[in-house]
Amino acid sequence: MIKEINDLGIDENKLIPINEVYKESRYPGELGLLPDGMPTDEQAKEFIEYAKEVKTIILKELKKDNK
Repeated sequence: MIKEINDLGIDENKLIPINEVYKESRYPGELGLLPDGMPTDEQAKEFIEYAKEVKTIILKELKKDNK
């Protein structure tokens, strides 16, 4: 069963800046830039921590679906 991102408790607004970093990294030249430039160390840490939270949520959901 496919669930919507909001049904999993994932804050889509927190994913937007993470996606901005990734999106630019697909193209040469402006590797890893947010609209305002390179992410700060603090932003990068926040992105990593939230990515870990999302991973945990998704893995729990996958385990439920496999039972």
